[in-house]
Amino acid sequence: MASDDPTEIRVLAVTVDADYDDPEPLHVPPERFVDSPPPMPTPDDTEDELRADPDREYDPETHRRRHEEALAAWRLSVRAAILGRTTVETPAGPREVEVAVLE
Repeated sequence: MASDDPTEIRVLAVTVDADYDDPEPLHVPPERFVDSPPPMPTPDDTEDELRADPDREYDPETHRRRHEEALAAWRLSVRAAILGRTTVETPAGPREVEVAVLE
């Protein structure tokens, strides 16, 4: 969707710094788009949960599978917490923008 409005934000990068042509994209940390992001589960968290279960014997394959499941659940919870609007800093000052998730 093109616009002739020179104040419209056309490029927004959620990446690390790099060399860009003009106009340079705005760099916004991903956490600015999520309301209270849940902590990402770590392999150690998953292992601790497995080892704490007295009815299970720990094995690496179960650990791998359970950690994949924990990450999938975390991704869904992050997606559910994506904000509809956020404020980003631009060269012209702060600007409230609508957040659109690309599928």
